[in-house]
Amino acid sequence: MRRSVLTVLLGAAVLTLTACTSQEERLRQMRYGFRELHLPRQLDNDRLALKNDELRSDIAHLEGKRKDSARIAVDTFMIEQGRAAIEVMNRFADIWSYTIDENMHVTVGNTGDKELQRKFAEVEERFDAANDECHKHADTPPYAYIAKTVQEAEARCASFHEIYLAVTK
Repeated sequence: MRRSVLTVLLGAAVLTLTACTSQEERLRQMRYGFRELHLPRQLDNDRLALKNDELRSDIAHLEGKRKDSARIAVDTFMIEQGRAAIEVMNRFADIWSYTIDENMHVTVGNTGDKELQRKFAEVEERFDAANDECHKHADTPPYAYIAKTVQEAEARCASFHEIYLAVTK
């Protein structure tokens, strides 16, 4: 079932990408399509990491050991970052005003200022890199590393947070 849904989504992405007019648009559309598939899964993984750590903490408490509230705090912080990433992704879509006509022709801000579009595309690329940097240290595969404190996680996510503030305010 999951495979067929993914196949349909990838097929739609291919149709959309072939309708784009420039290589820049195709690349941007691919990044957006990847974000659209990846960010909700990233948030789901962060939520699962929180649930797993809550269970580990509860088991430790039942065994008479100390609870690990730092891990739970970091997981909660990462969930907040995941929600913020989705908010930024949606804001990107609003700004670019994606439209698809009945022939699957994509219009992505073509009528706007080209220099402004180029700068915004650079912000999108910086966002993707910052989000990857922020989440690559999460307690989710393939990284299996977790920041020891919320302050350490905040430091790793600082450039992501800067972009979030610039795009959403």
